[in-house]
Amino acid sequence: MKVLHTPLLYLLGLLFVMIVLTISITTGTVSISLRDLLEYVFTNQILPELTKTILFEIRIPKSISAVSAGIALSVSGYILQTLFRNPLASSSSLGISSGASLGVAFVMIGSSIGISTFSTLSFLHSTSVIGAAIIGAFITTMLILLLSLKIRSMTTMLLVGFMVGTICTAIVGIWQYISSPDQLQAFFLWSMGSLHLANLHQSMIFLLITICITFVIFIYSKQITILSLGEEFSKSFGINVQRLRFLLLLSCSILAGCVTAFCGPIGFVGIIVPHIVRYSIHTSDSKKIIPWVAICGASFMLICDSITSALSHTFPLPISLITSIIGVPIVLWILMTKSFYSTVS
Repeated sequence: MKVLHTPLLYLLGLLFVMIVLTISITTGTVSISLRDLLEYVFTNQILPELTKTILFEIRIPKSISAVSAGIALSVSGYILQTLFRNPLASSSSLGISSGASLGVAFVMIGSSIGISTFSTLSFLHSTSVIGAAIIGAFITTMLILLLSLKIRSMTTMLLVGFMVGTICTAIVGIWQYISSPDQLQAFFLWSMGSLHLANLHQSMIFLLITICITFVIFIYSKQITILSLGEEFSKSFGINVQRLRFLLLLSCSILAGCVTAFCGPIGFVGIIVPHIVRYSIHTSDSKKIIPWVAICGASFMLICDSITSALSHTFPLPISLITSIIGVPIVLWILMTKSFYSTVS
């Protein structure tokens, strides 16, 4: 399977991302022909005003958000599975996304008591909300990490993550109970998971953050590979395990927090994509896995986005519904394989 790690194959993977990206941009309730899109890109052909509005205010920001969310969730999922040595670890299964949601809820609680005013979905992309989502995700991650030092069973760690997420969800539920109808509606739409929440400027910021954090993680890919073989083995190579773990968890928290802030909670992507990549390329080298995880994550989210656009006649379906329908059978397959039991034992 070494052929899968040649530059040509990576270029073909990027080409596939571009293909599904084009499909995502041209698919929707209003048809945009591929010919018009290519002529606009390469010859600056003038497009109708309605078409330009759809492209730059809806389709392109949505597709960029899909790419960013797919990369962020998949890469963070792979890192968390490696750190916790748990095939079902992800930002959603460990309660990290719930912690980010709690951070967003706290900002909204501030608005409900008059600290600030958020009457529409525009509140979702203020600096305070993004920062609150990242801080909430990081605090939850560190709490789980501290508990993991006492709990060695990986199966139990999943239950701990679930309980931490449940507590965060319960606190959010209390806030929803006392919130105003407008805030409740805005938070409900956001909590369903959507790629339509960010405008072009915000989606580009999201993409930039995702690329930068992913690049930082990739720089440490060799150390991540060694760390996957055990802490004592890593220390024998002179790796500062505590510092590396902290850096990786901080990176995962930023990725998960950004996805939650810009798109809402999206489940299963961080679980299934790393497993699909591992199953396909048969290697434990993180330097080879991380690029493919990013490529496959972006492709998967774009495909899911195209499905939601094709199924929607008026308002697009929440992306989390499609990822859940596709993700549940794959997670069940992971649970039924012998590799899962050998990992958690």
